[in-house]
Amino acid sequence: MKNMKCNLCGSKNFRLINHRLFENNLCQCNQCGLVFVKFQPCWEEIKKIYQKNYFKSSYSCLYGYQDYLSDKGNIIRTAVRRLKKIESFLGRRGRLLDLGCATGFFLEAAQKRGWDVSGLEISDYAAGLARKSLGRKIIQNTLSEASFPVQYFDVITAWDYLEHISDPKGEIKKASSLLKKGGLFVLSTPDISSLPAKLAGDKWMGFKPLEHLYYFSKGNALVLCQGAGLRPIKAEYIGKYVNLDFFIQRLGLYSKILAKGLKNLMPKRALNKSIYINPRDILCLWARKD
Repeated sequence: MKNMKCNLCGSKNFRLINHRLFENNLCQCNQCGLVFVKFQPCWEEIKKIYQKNYFKSSYSCLYGYQDYLSDKGNIIRTAVRRLKKIESFLGRRGRLLDLGCATGFFLEAAQKRGWDVSGLEISDYAAGLARKSLGRKIIQNTLSEASFPVQYFDVITAWDYLEHISDPKGEIKKASSLLKKGGLFVLSTPDISSLPAKLAGDKWMGFKPLEHLYYFSKGNALVLCQGAGLRPIKAEYIGKYVNLDFFIQRLGLYSKILAKGLKNLMPKRALNKSIYINPRDILCLWARKD
């Protein structure tokens, strides 16, 4: 730990956090409060995480998605909701870059609405699927290695992205350089300082030791954006569309009795109904490039 530096403030002063899932591999910076894994994986190790079984995982409460491809309808519906808000903030459509675009569902929705889209994805599997619908608009690389022109994009989005990468501070600085003046940067990330996270403790679903390298608070995220020359203009909690059956499964991780009771009350035909759920532990931060 002596040679480690906090990615946010550069401090070498940390403390270990006792957590049942991390085996002495979770730290908190004593200066800025950023929480992160002690032993950061190398680039090749990170790439190995995001293979096909990540997008259809039997242990999605700890790793990956239950079935990402079959959930496309909900993902698209969530994307349209978010795009409408982006368009109202920006006042127009233009060039959009999505960081960690996965199989490109968000970009498909954006392209249908008239956006000129590009996507960045490190997963061989996901990038391959995204290219089937979006072609060369999908680049398989990190942002620091991508060769986009400076001040090129009107909007850059980072949905549940920063917690997965080894250098979030560097990535946001690069993103800022790629935004036009007046451009919009939108990020979402699990908020370790949220009330649900505090109440759930080490049962909080934001803790994913195999994939999340950083755990941001609202304060951390604001400092991160400001340090990159981005002016925060709005911070809120956001949700997404999910099937009711999936929501009840997740609820069971916190309370099996409550989940079982709710499922017994629901007609079976209702379990496939899509609903918008906002657990108020996913922070969405909006920032402008001045």
